[in-house]
Amino acid sequence: MKTIFNPVYVKLINTLKQCRLERGFTQAHVAHRLGRSRTWVGKVEQCERRLDVIEVRDLCGLYGIDFHEVTAELAEKEDP
Repeated sequence: MKTIFNPVYVKLINTLKQCRLERGFTQAHVAHRLGRSRTWVGKVEQCERRLDVIEVRDLCGLYGIDFHEVTAELAEKEDP
């Protein structure tokens, strides 16, 4: 199975999207702050484009959430 379809990856993307929405950020705002296109953000949030660890870290920083907490929470979701 490709990583992009992995349930843990989908959970990460949903968490990041929820953080964006809670802060009232538009996709355009996020894209501008990261030097990306709005379509890049849309593709990430639709799981059409995979994020690397640096991009996850950058999004966490923009949203004011702790990268380590987010990844630890994902690890907990994997445990049976």
